Amino acid sequence: MRFLILLFVVAALLPIPAANAATKWSDCGDGLQCASAQVPLDYDQPSGKQISLALIKRPAGDPAHRIGSLFTNPGGPGNSGVDFVRDDAPNVYSPGVLARFDVIGFDPRGVGRSTPVRCFDGPDEQGEFLGGLPAFPVGAEQERAYIAATAELGRRCRARSGDLLDHLSTANAARDLDRLRAAVGDAKLTYIGHSYGTLLGVTYANLFPGRVRAIALDGILDPFGWSQDSAVPFSLRVGSQRATSDALRFFLDSCKAAGERCAFSAGDPVAEFDRVMARLKRGPVELDLGDGPVPFTYADVVNIMRDVLGFPPAWASTAGDLAALRDTIDGEAKPKALAAQAPEPVLDNGTEAKLGIACADQSGPRVPQLWPLAARLADLQAPYFGASWAWISEPCATWPGFDRDRYTGPYTKPTSAPLMLINARYDAAASYARARALANALPGARLLTIEGAGHTQQAIDSACADAAIERYLVKQQLPAPNATCAQDTDPFSSSA
Repeated sequence: MRFLILLFVVAALLPIPAANAATKWSDCGDGLQCASAQVPLDYDQPSGKQISLALIKRPAGDPAHRIGSLFTNPGGPGNSGVDFVRDDAPNVYSPGVLARFDVIGFDPRGVGRSTPVRCFDGPDEQGEFLGGLPAFPVGAEQERAYIAATAELGRRCRARSGDLLDHLSTANAARDLDRLRAAVGDAKLTYIGHSYGTLLGVTYANLFPGRVRAIALDGILDPFGWSQDSAVPFSLRVGSQRATSDALRFFLDSCKAAGERCAFSAGDPVAEFDRVMARLKRGPVELDLGDGPVPFTYADVVNIMRDVLGFPPAWASTAGDLAALRDTIDGEAKPKALAAQAPEPVLDNGTEAKLGIACADQSGPRVPQLWPLAARLADLQAPYFGASWAWISEPCATWPGFDRDRYTGPYTKPTSAPLMLINARYDAAASYARARALANALPGARLLTIEGAGHTQQAIDSACADAAIERYLVKQQLPAPNATCAQDTDPFSSSA
């Protein structure tokens, strides 16, 4: 009898088996392999309803010296890890990393080819609904309409996605990741997460601190601000509005220093940008893009700039676009401006997945009327971008899903191996100050500072940073304390 009791106790202490988490890998073109995994919808009921995860693997280029698997997440939340590994990984990761690891991407629960959040019956309905929303609302009339529209979006998502909306937390994605780690036969996790992927990585490290081989966090999303319960919208609590505002000033100062190499450098670029935006706030400006005039609103240009500031390779062309916008306002129209960044209809589930995951992690506030005030206050502290970032989270005020298994900390557990953090000083989305704070809070962690701009390794050209990341992932060597790397390319150089 004692023997049977002992067996039951031992069985209860063992981790949930993961051997069947992934199906057999099969060829899916271009030397890549694909698979699917079944994981519990609700980890409180591990034998209950299962959902599907889509995976892709880029096999190690040097199989004889393969270390293991490198799992990756490209951010969002809501971005496809399958698409990232297929299309972008060879250009983002160094040859040394690609040689030594099977690089594995997966679409997290709710995303893309995995069991997805669905809010519409098809792309036409989706495009019509989402295409009718402004980049963010400006003025009381737009604010009321936006709040009503996002409440309706939540109702549509609940009707089509059901109880999936209650199980989309980052913590559950980390539990999925641990299942996938075990399924590929790795005793400990090697991982690199970009942007939101850093939140997934630090959550994994604190849920499974003894299973960390190497976790690199690139472009830090502040986990403390994300997960705290507060009346301040989470999209402001993480500090991105200040980061974008600082990046704008760096962009304009760099433009002035570049002189004729930057098309917007004449006069005082800071004052000229303020003048252009003040005119846009009074009403849209029609730009001749070559096929006739197209109206651009204040919110359109703010959101275009918010995205472009995180991608320095587009700075030179964006400066030209701003110059064309200025010339149009001054009556000297030119037939090209902002065309490359003009809004396009959304035809995948990235928007719905972003909201499903982010809102599942949040417990409040639940009063949408707080957002206009929060946006105005944020714009006072971070001009232009405070409101833009504030409204990102407004749908969560009426969102019908919430995951009671979300993780809210602590984020300071000692791990079996220290974490590496990477952040550009003028990252337009990831606050450098918050990255430093997280590095100081994580036992043994190190922060690599990139002296320049750009959001994550995907947008930053730095051989020094690539080499440091490779040393960490391959050899588990952290950068030196207070290490820095330079950017290799001037965004306003003639060759950029």
